[in-house]
Amino acid sequence: MKEKGFATAVQPDIQETSAPVVPKEYRLYFGLLVTCFALWGLLNNMTDNLVPSFAKIFMIKAVDSSLI
Repeated sequence: MKEKGFATAVQPDIQETSAPVVPKEYRLYFGLLVTCFALWGLLNNMTDNLVPSFAKIFMIKAVDSSLI
């Protein structure tokens, strides 16, 4: 008699289906949404570094440069 391993004993035999995470007709929209969020995060992260640079380049106060 063949012994069953832990994974086989815990998980019942189920039929695997290969359904895509994002359906084919929505891939373009999903890609655009992911790109927008990635750019938003990148630009939000760059803001902290750019505020002092704007103050120095345009010769304005730090308070005024934070409004840019």
